[in-house]
Amino acid sequence: MTEDRAGVRGDESDGANEAAVDGKTAGKSVGPATRTTTGTTTVTTAGQAGAKALGTFLLIGFGCAALLAATVQVTRAPIERNRAAQEAGAILQLTGRDAPPATGAWQDDAWMACDGTLLLRGAAEGYGGAIRWMLAAEAQEGSARIRRVLVTGHQETPGIADFLNDPAHPWLLQFAGRGADAAAVDTITGATITTRALSRSIGAALARPLAAATGCEQ
Repeated sequence: MTEDRAGVRGDESDGANEAAVDGKTAGKSVGPATRTTTGTTTVTTAGQAGAKALGTFLLIGFGCAALLAATVQVTRAPIERNRAAQEAGAILQLTGRDAPPATGAWQDDAWMACDGTLLLRGAAEGYGGAIRWMLAAEAQEGSARIRRVLVTGHQETPGIADFLNDPAHPWLLQFAGRGADAAAVDTITGATITTRALSRSIGAALARPLAAATGCEQ
């Protein structure tokens, strides 16, 4: 009887030890599998978050581009109207008329009217950027003589180039009566680049062959 009980206790002890070993083995096999699954889940979540952020960024970019395009379309017409009004005002100031010439039209930056009035426009590359100008001239036998020059826009240095804003400034008035030789007008000390660029641009425009007026009665 004693041996049988000892044997039973031994079997129970062996069973307990085996269960403990199995439990440890199971713990070792389950642990890495659990950690691997957690790592994969973390990577997957991070990837999804990155994709979502990229999608949001692209959506915002497309929205901004669409808004900018719409703004350009909305403002284009008013800008064109303002530009046309400014140009019409410059023509009236140059010609001294109440309305632009009734004949002719702009063609390659030249407007030849039937009464011999020639309008020219152009841009010179000055010190600070483009210097936009317009002039009225009198066409005679294939050549033209300047009546008046008007600077319609520039970005030259304030203070130094303020004379460009004054059509009655002596430097601008000296173009009157000149043709292609306008390029030889003296420069202004301190504004050499500005004045040289403008006089050469005007002279080059007057050196081009004059187009015939259109729409005139024969």
